[in-house]
Amino acid sequence: MAASDELKKLNEEITKLRKELGKTSNKPFLSGEIEDARTQLRGLKAELSTLNSDLDYISTSFKNSVAELTKQNYYLSLSKSSLKGIVGIADKFLSVQKGTNELSKKEITNLKEKGDLYFRQLDFARKFGGLSKRERFEIQANIDAQKTFNKGLQDAIDFQEKINSNFGVKIYGSLNDVAKAIPGLGKLAPGFEAAAEAAKGAARANEIEEQLAKSSREALDNIGISEFTDKFGNKQSRNVDKRTGRFVSQKDIDKLKEAANPKLLSPLKEGFKALKSTIRAAFKPLIGLEILMALFKADKELVEIQRNLALSKGEARAFRAELAEAASASGSINVNTTAILKTFSSITKELGFQGRFNSQNLVTATRLLDVVGLTEKSTANLIAAAEIRGNLLEDEYQTILATSYALQRQTGVQFSNKEILEAVGQVTGQVRANLGANPSAIAEAVTQAKLFGAELNDIVGASKALLDFESSIRSELEAELLIGRDLNLERARLAALTGDQSTLAAELARNAQDFETFTNLNVIQQNALASALGMQADQLSDILFKQEVQNKTAKELRALGKDELADRLEAQTLQDKFTKSIDKLKSVLVDVVAAFTPILDVLGMALEFIGKIISGLNSISPALTGGLMGAGLGFLIGGPPGALIGAGLGIAGGLMGDTNLNPTIQPSAGTTISTSSNTDTSSLKRGQDETNRLLKQYLDKGTKVNVVNTDFNNQMTATAYSIQ
Repeated sequence: MAASDELKKLNEEITKLRKELGKTSNKPFLSGEIEDARTQLRGLKAELSTLNSDLDYISTSFKNSVAELTKQNYYLSLSKSSLKGIVGIADKFLSVQKGTNELSKKEITNLKEKGDLYFRQLDFARKFGGLSKRERFEIQANIDAQKTFNKGLQDAIDFQEKINSNFGVKIYGSLNDVAKAIPGLGKLAPGFEAAAEAAKGAARANEIEEQLAKSSREALDNIGISEFTDKFGNKQSRNVDKRTGRFVSQKDIDKLKEAANPKLLSPLKEGFKALKSTIRAAFKPLIGLEILMALFKADKELVEIQRNLALSKGEARAFRAELAEAASASGSINVNTTAILKTFSSITKELGFQGRFNSQNLVTATRLLDVVGLTEKSTANLIAAAEIRGNLLEDEYQTILATSYALQRQTGVQFSNKEILEAVGQVTGQVRANLGANPSAIAEAVTQAKLFGAELNDIVGASKALLDFESSIRSELEAELLIGRDLNLERARLAALTGDQSTLAAELARNAQDFETFTNLNVIQQNALASALGMQADQLSDILFKQEVQNKTAKELRALGKDELADRLEAQTLQDKFTKSIDKLKSVLVDVVAAFTPILDVLGMALEFIGKIISGLNSISPALTGGLMGAGLGFLIGGPPGALIGAGLGIAGGLMGDTNLNPTIQPSAGTTISTSSNTDTSSLKRGQDETNRLLKQYLDKGTKVNVVNTDFNNQMTATAYSIQ
């Protein structure tokens, strides 16, 4: 439909509705005011839809009752105030249906309670007010309308709830709440608020259209065919309203059909329209600055790569592009190029050398650092082990979790997978070597130690004592004699010899038994048992106590796959995800503009060239130097004419300030050096005046051009010139 046709139709509908509502007709909307026409039409439809509602009936009839009750006594005054209160409540809920107001749950509750109170006051006045029969009849009629009143209130409440439960309204409302709650997103809040209102307006308009459509469909259902004989004796048929028998024209039927199938608005789309304009206005000034800052950040990252890996600029770009591709391929909001470079820097610093690591391993290491929260040392050791073994860190990371969790399921004792991962990464030195730098074997040893109630360091300390075979065997025999039971530490000593920390932990646990058994021993017996196991009594007591607590709180653990274990370990809050998404977007911008960093190289070369020119100017005569500088300044101000004027001014200043023109030097210790010149200063003065005159003609009134106290290597001082 053409805009002019739509406007004409809107004006016709507005005129018709205003007439139905008893309003005077207004000036037709003109071209360019089509949106205002739509808004007024929606408002008129909303008013029409509430015209025959229960609340409208209450409001109108009760106002008439107030006019009827004119006798001035307390009970009549009470009745009138109650009726006015009920009318006020009805009008407030009517405004909800019209879309001009919204009530909170607390307001709804208060208004309903007030309504009940007003009706009770009416009943009280009717019973005890000594009123006339006509007055009691009037009040009773109002009391009988309470059910209608309550139904009208509920209809308005249902209407509001239906609008607020619309998907588009809820989405923009939630985004508005998030924007207000998170620091730094304040600029987005007005946009989401406007979007929520626009979505709400669309949903409200749709609901009103649906109500009118329902009425139109009911009217169509009541239209039937009536046959009659005309004055010529011919049988004819026409459309009539079955309820009233009134003739219905085809034009009216067409209008009813159109109203029965309204074109509804999309709350999501209407909200987005409002959001788009607000967001664009808020961020338009920042776009250029963000791009420039991203360009500088990309250049800074390239320089750091050059320094750390001793690469050329081209090689650094290629390496950064490889990391950017890995970040993109990861599909994780937590991984971006900047974060990978930060991970790379921390790993190389921790390991003490600069190396080229597998980009996929760097991606996983970034997640371990930023999401899981491992320390830099543990992460560096884990990625180093993966590189040595030629495996992907992702596979080894998941294998560590799976190995540990399998042992946890056997006993029902559950540990923090993050702590297990951290402990595995902290294992270094001889223990790591004896376990073949195999993360799975290290994870088994760490978990077995924890199941005993100890840490891996406790087991390593015990193994050193057990390897002193003579002392260990003597301690074992003494303990057996004192505690009255056999110990068998042969497998424990063998495990200590071969560096099998997992088996050693299991053997120590088997020989130590449990905390209850330990508490039944006397102090000498406790010391003897601990010594046989290569520990101190306090140390063993704490280990067994922890083991007792673990066993008491054990539960059945359900089977979990490696991927699921990793997902649980990397779980994040909504705010964390939102923050990481913003960081990812910023990094993507840096990745995009990184392709344009050669522009900065060209700019750098240009700046170096300018520096060399300026340096060379120091050895040229002051007059030429002043002329060149004046020409440059003049060109910036006024183009070629400004360059000519600036050059003249600069040369004049250089000549006047040149202290090397035929100088007379009077050297003397502790005295200053003075100079003189035979230059004709009167001619220079005339040149200066002429230059000032030309500049005054060229520049706008009130503009000043100053060359103030500029010192060069040859001690030339440029005098200040001003155009007033």
